[in-house]
Amino acid sequence: MPSYNLVLNSSNKINKNTFQYNFINGNLKVPEDAEIALSQVTVPYSFINVSSQLGNNTFQYFVPNSSNVQTGYTVTLSDGFYQVSDINTALQKTMLANGHYWYAGGSVFTGSISTTTLTMNPTTQLVQLVIGSTISGNGITAGTTVLSQLTSTTYSLSVSNTAAAGTVMLSSQGNKLALPIIYPINLSLNPSLYTTTITSNVIPVGSDIQNHFGYGYARSAGYDFTTAWTGGYPTVGTICGYIQIPTTTSSTTTIGNLLGFTAGSYPAVNTGLGATVLQQVENGNSLTASPPFSILATQVNGIVLLCNLVENNIAMPSTILDSFPINATYGSNIIYLPISDNAMKMRAGTYSNMTIQFVDQSFNPLNMLDQNVLISLIIRIPNKK
Repeated sequence: MPSYNLVLNSSNKINKNTFQYNFINGNLKVPEDAEIALSQVTVPYSFINVSSQLGNNTFQYFVPNSSNVQTGYTVTLSDGFYQVSDINTALQKTMLANGHYWYAGGSVFTGSISTTTLTMNPTTQLVQLVIGSTISGNGITAGTTVLSQLTSTTYSLSVSNTAAAGTVMLSSQGNKLALPIIYPINLSLNPSLYTTTITSNVIPVGSDIQNHFGYGYARSAGYDFTTAWTGGYPTVGTICGYIQIPTTTSSTTTIGNLLGFTAGSYPAVNTGLGATVLQQVENGNSLTASPPFSILATQVNGIVLLCNLVENNIAMPSTILDSFPINATYGSNIIYLPISDNAMKMRAGTYSNMTIQFVDQSFNPLNMLDQNVLISLIIRIPNKK
């Protein structure tokens, strides 16, 4: 039985997941008992798991405003491939833009202020404030800057303030906001429990931030190169923010499927948490749903190749040529070399072209960002009798 090798590559693509080979002389006559087999395939792992088409590219987080009312803010993910850490990065980027965070400024010191004179605490007088830098702290007016240095331990300020001895202050020192930053909500992967964890910090009142997060921390308030807390800072220190998950089941493709959460607010909408509560932790609950479903890191768990010339009458669809697992990391090449003869019967007839289509394990077309593929096929034509 004579064999013929056909090679398809990016020049054969007709859309994001389909490749077409046009036969020489305009047609190929396929007799009865002809066979086709996949010899080799190389395909870039470029199937995205987040998109507007899938409906999982937006979600909301909620934090309280100055009226202590939970207000929603939208996180939008650009179409792409995301792990839990990437979703958390996007969440934090949005919270940063909205001023929903606490930070430790450039220089931390203690002292007191009388009208426009700042007196450094003797134990911290080695801190030298840059003229023109902004200082901040509890009870200090936003926008207060250092005008001049009067003595080794005193400075003249631009705004009249009254701050008692021992007040913790921060100085911008002319630099942009520096780490560390603490956010109200964080996402993390929990491999031991095979789930995602949502950790939500209790949001303390302004006067309790130092006790809650540690020495030198302040809320984002529009000074020291920070962004003002959108919606205004809450005045009750017993509320957590939360993430809202839309209606999610084992058959949907929402952000809840990616994170492993059914519909709801996580942690549950809360007020009046005890004074000793510092944070709330929620683990994904999709494995206990009915029916259960696990974290859907990607909608694609395997690749199926369909070919219009295949006659696979015991399968649905009847054009299944072959299938193979994903054996590479995102952004690298998936390489499949069959280890056995996997020849399939060809549909008898005369054809002007052959198409190869990439679909996932549920036969959904793959959204392939990169079509730089190599597909090698073997066609066997029986000898004429």
